[in-house]
Amino acid sequence: MNHSSTFHPIPRKTEAPSGKRSITDTVPKTSFMETLSAIGDTPKANISQKPVICFECGRISLVPEAALSAKCHHCSAYINLDDIAIHSRSYRTTARTRGDVLVREGTRLEGITIEARHLTLMGKVSGNFTCSGTCTIKEDQHIQGRLCARELILERKVNATFVQPVSVQNATISGVFNGTLNCKEKITITRTGKILGDVNCPNLIIEEGGSHFGQYSKTVPA
Repeated sequence: MNHSSTFHPIPRKTEAPSGKRSITDTVPKTSFMETLSAIGDTPKANISQKPVICFECGRISLVPEAALSAKCHHCSAYINLDDIAIHSRSYRTTARTRGDVLVREGTRLEGITIEARHLTLMGKVSGNFTCSGTCTIKEDQHIQGRLCARELILERKVNATFVQPVSVQNATISGVFNGTLNCKEKITITRTGKILGDVNCPNLIIEEGGSHFGQYSKTVPA
């Protein structure tokens, strides 16, 4: 045996440092409006599945249609899928689900944050609202925070004021909308509808009897 030879170990190389990595380190965050655009292009494995957006990483997972909760396929975060009804006695400050949220008639709440699939406002609330589906407004509102949704429906005889710009993909205005409306696809002002404020969208349709008072900027479709 030759004892004069020297052993030179080769250091192991790794692409990432050792230790626990957070969800935000491992999965890129996707903006909500970008994810909404991607949902329509997401193929379903079969008719019993639905796409849901992860609250943590913003990416889409397919889950069983009847599921009440799920785990994100990308970052393993928990996703609530329950339907929630909010009333004045609920004392909620946050409602976070990929199910539907109903704000019941007679409710008066301020400073609430709601993240949901479909949101229906039958009571008066003010706060921040994010919907991966449709936000339907059935009661007069004065909303201080932001509203972001796939579709906005402002029903007839409803007067809604938005302090911050509203961002949606599509909107149907049958009541009075006060504020700035940013739309990625189409805004329809029905014969009973009125927009008082600036509008930014590729397509603006105003039915006979409807009206818009403000600046209109025709944008390029996303």
